Amino acid sequence: DEIQSCQANIYNDDNTNSTMSSRRRFLFTFKGTIRQRIAPVRQALLELERDDVLTERTGGSEAWARYNLTFRDLLVQSQFVGAPRGDRLFSFRFAEILSAGAIPVVYADGWVLPYTPELVHWNEYMVVIPENRAHETLKILDGISLQRRCEMRNKGWEIYNKYMKGTSEILQGVLDVLEIRRRQSPRKRLSSPFDYTPYRECFTGRETPPQLRKCLAMEQPRYDFNKD
Repeated sequence: DEIQSCQANIYNDDNTNSTMSSRRRFLFTFKGTIRQRIAPVRQALLELERDDVLTERTGGSEAWARYNLTFRDLLVQSQFVGAPRGDRLFSFRFAEILSAGAIPVVYADGWVLPYTPELVHWNEYMVVIPENRAHETLKILDGISLQRRCEMRNKGWEIYNKYMKGTSEILQGVLDVLEIRRRQSPRKRLSSPFDYTPYRECFTGRETPPQLRKCLAMEQPRYDFNKD
């Protein structure tokens, strides 16, 4: 009910949090480890400071000492939660955030985002920020209207329960994507790199060794999310 009614988004008209009166006290939170290879984007998040922001390293005590919050409590108290890349582009934190009714803020350049635009477009339920713009996070989030935040939280909650809650839901998402692609003409299948010419001739299982080497040497095209 709290997610559907968007009670977490109670602000003044000037978008400040001085009259916020819901259980979700934070605009943005992040808690995670710092290692050399993945340090820049995470370090940028740890440097964000504001009254409605809480960021700290894993093992930090501020969330518990100051607010008496566990990690799960912190997610439930947040409107947006950072999901930067870890050892891999994908972070399991992504599904955790959605399960708490919050909006993931993804920092993972090159990550193929979950579920194709034909099924659900990524900007309906999460925010994607280039890693080198992590320091602009608060400016970007402040620019999202309260109504839009409400819509994104509701959509994220719907996507989680429909496609991410468990193994059967994940499988259902895969089946729904395949069904959409089956119904489309080849010209409209633009979500996977292998749907682009000349990739349609690649990885069919019928390539000769020279053809396979040529396919592997091709630069993978990327979907331009900014055009939408």
